[in-house]
Amino acid sequence: MSARCGIMCLIGAFLLFCAAACGPAEREAGRASGLPDIVMGKDFEAARASSSNPTGANHDSRVIPARGRIRLADLQGSGMIAHCWFTISADDPQYLSNLILQFHWDGASAPAIDSPFGPFFALGHNECADVVSAPIAVMAGRAPYIKYPPGQAAFNCYFPMPFRKQAQIDVINRGPVEIKSFFYHIDWRRLDAIPDDALYFHACHRSEQTKVDTLPDDRNTTAEHNYVILDTQGRGHYVGCTLHVEAHEKDPGKWYEGDDMIIVDDRPLNEAILGTGSEDYFGLAWGVRRWYQSPCCGTSYHAWNQDEPEMQQYGRFSLYRWHWPDPIPFRKSIRVSIEHGHNNDAAGKYASVAYWYHDRP
Repeated sequence: MSARCGIMCLIGAFLLFCAAACGPAEREAGRASGLPDIVMGKDFEAARASSSNPTGANHDSRVIPARGRIRLADLQGSGMIAHCWFTISADDPQYLSNLILQFHWDGASAPAIDSPFGPFFALGHNECADVVSAPIAVMAGRAPYIKYPPGQAAFNCYFPMPFRKQAQIDVINRGPVEIKSFFYHIDWRRLDAIPDDALYFHACHRSEQTKVDTLPDDRNTTAEHNYVILDTQGRGHYVGCTLHVEAHEKDPGKWYEGDDMIIVDDRPLNEAILGTGSEDYFGLAWGVRRWYQSPCCGTSYHAWNQDEPEMQQYGRFSLYRWHWPDPIPFRKSIRVSIEHGHNNDAAGKYASVAYWYHDRP
């Protein structure tokens, strides 16, 4: 990615998130005065939970035992997480899939965020790579003493995450090796209260080895055999996903010909939000032909199979689409799915993380 492209992505990300830095009253005051929101006074207290050493020594990290769990933060009262930053030193080459992020809001028994570390940050193949987007940013680093993938990286998340009473953040290590150094910042805002209409942030990981599962007449008239990214009940709005695909020429079908199908509030398929191809949904066209990143759509990782003729179509791919400027609201339910190939005629490894706001924690 060129320096100019990276700068433009950062500018776009900044503009998208300036509004998130202010409350409704500040935004209204800014509009009335003609001034940008960022110059208006703020009515919250900034706070941070981090791995900083309380003794003042320079060992500013936590150890996560093999098969163990640690709590990163237990935030009390009303507030909103505005930014999370992590970096990790590990001897486990699978740490991006073996570390699980879990966030609980307001004492709920089930986690609102439940995802392996890599896929949450748009990296689904146990490899680190740069990601420059609005809500997720990763700086991949290579060090001479790191001899294995995925290497090291700095991981940033800017999704706003409000809570009314409590936020608990845990990391689980499913791997057989301890994580020797886990560094983190949880930047949050103490607030007097959260508006009644504010929703809770959620993220959910799924994976599946898809198989050929077509309907008659080469027509997908039900969407029932699609790969499902999100299927949930209640009120909220869907704000995006990451999709991770491994496909080979020897596999049946062409995965990238699969259409996205978003069914809101149990409407019939002919009233759904329907797409025209997998790469189209992620802001690309004519296959995944090169590395491309923008604030709201793009590729976060690809490793083409060099020995396959149509190498732009086959290999390991991670893609992202953020519905930050165009969220998809639902009042009763939403089902976000994508065909694996036209009419689900392709087989391959699929995984995803869906991101949405919900009326329950």
